[in-house]
Amino acid sequence: MRSQNGFTLVEVMVVLVIMAIAAVIVSPDMRKALGFGKATVVNEQAVKAQDALSAWVTEQKSITAAAAQFAPGPSGELVPKDLAGLVAQMNSYWSTEKDAMSVVDGHIVTNAMNTIGAYMDIVWPQPYRKTYPHINLTNPQ
Repeated sequence: MRSQNGFTLVEVMVVLVIMAIAAVIVSPDMRKALGFGKATVVNEQAVKAQDALSAWVTEQKSITAAAAQFAPGPSGELVPKDLAGLVAQMNSYWSTEKDAMSVVDGHIVTNAMNTIGAYMDIVWPQPYRKTYPHINLTNPQ
């Protein structure tokens, strides 16, 4: 008489089918949860970027000196003349290698933003003496 030490092919196939069904059911919910988590990270990074931008303005000699580094944009607001240079300075305030900002296609992005298609822009509404520049986050989710 033979002893049975292992599983039969049918038993293994049944387990694999059950696991595949469970994966199909759980997968959409997991994608939503991961997307929500990335959107939260992106929002937090936009707040940190705004803090860094405000700190940069505060450290300038005057508000006029800060505004001199901006030029009129397409909608009448001021936009940075040297976006990459400003982003490099802002990175020194808060970023780590993991969440460092960079400039891609004229927009500011982080790794998390790249994964969901989000980006930031810096605008300074006119008249500049009454406001500070701010970060506009565009998040397609």
